Amino acid sequence: VKEVGIYLADCPGIAKKVEVYFNNLWTLASLNSSAYTKTVMDQQWQVERKVPCWSHFIKPRDRCK
Repeated sequence: VKEVGIYLADCPGIAKKVEVYFNNLWTLASLNSSAYTKTVMDQQWQVERKVPCWSHFIKPRDRCK
């Protein structure tokens, strides 16, 4: 894990975007992973993979919204 410190002065628009980005990452990290993952067959490597339910490895009609 790497940490990055950012200091913004007189940039409220950028600061707000960074805040939204951070909050979205925090929400993503707190999701129940079993509710948002699916197991799919990787045809190239012939193995089953656990992927996020929005993955392009899943057919569009089967993806979560």
